[in-house]
Amino acid sequence: MKLNTGIRLVLLLMIITIIGFATIVYLDTKQQTNSNANITIDFNLTTKQNDYAVFFCPENDCNSTLYLNLEKANKIDCAIYDITLNWIYDLIKDKNTRIITDNDELTDYGRQFNFVKTDSSPDYMHNKFCILDSNLLLIGSLNFTKDAITKQNNNFIVTNNKQLIKETQIYFDNLWAGQFNSGISNVDSCFSPSNCMNKYIEASKNSKESIKCMFFSFTFDKLGQELINAKNKGLDTKLILEKSQNSQYSEYTLLKDKGVNVIWDQNPSFMHNKFCVFDNSIVITGSMNPSNNGNINNNESIIIINNKNIANQYTNYFNKYYSKWS
Repeated sequence: MKLNTGIRLVLLLMIITIIGFATIVYLDTKQQTNSNANITIDFNLTTKQNDYAVFFCPENDCNSTLYLNLEKANKIDCAIYDITLNWIYDLIKDKNTRIITDNDELTDYGRQFNFVKTDSSPDYMHNKFCILDSNLLLIGSLNFTKDAITKQNNNFIVTNNKQLIKETQIYFDNLWAGQFNSGISNVDSCFSPSNCMNKYIEASKNSKESIKCMFFSFTFDKLGQELINAKNKGLDTKLILEKSQNSQYSEYTLLKDKGVNVIWDQNPSFMHNKFCVFDNSIVITGSMNPSNNGNINNNESIIIINNKNIANQYTNYFNKYYSKWS
């Protein structure tokens, strides 16, 4: 028996609807189960020491990079301000794991694990780094949250630099022992509270051609004046700041009034980076916003990378957004 045209059309629409609904359910389920089963990763450090890989979120697949590096590690030490991704706890709970997070940010889910500690300070434990198997360091501006990975502008470095790992491990062990009131300053890293803004000021004074910075919050007057001095000396000085941080304390208005090229971001989910590129050859990046609290009160971390290849990646990234948002 042949079906008439109307019935066939109805059946076809029903089939299409069922297939579409099934596809939506499948994709939604896949997303909610960590979406980590079939991940490929574009990051692979060579055997060369002092190698670096740069990741910019959300452009790069930061979720996969984070997952795969944590998944393959056996010993994990992390100091992360904010962790709301429960799959991270589930992934590393049976490993040799130590996590330090801010006492105001620890979630109820994270509170159940005995490998998690919080700071004992009213100031922020604002670090964002992990040491994996004592031979890999992940460090930058990235909190372990969905928005930080998929919506905000963030950056982080993955490196096998032994000296950086050693310095960061000493700082982490101090935090784990409850020492939240002292920092460490080294040639290529700085951990607050230890007047780490001196690293930015020194690099600004020594620059000869250009300074390009992206900051979530910028309220540190001494660095603001140094950037004005750089502009007055003819350096190509440009900044992108997070617009939600506009206040009477922000350096934005002063910089603008003094002729420095500074713009607001246009990301509704925050431009959360904290880095500068000096002369397209030196990068300072990490967790610290240029502020008095970041400098002398919070627990923060920055690294100083003298590497033109890395600096070029940060410069290209900055230029893209400066052009896009100007």
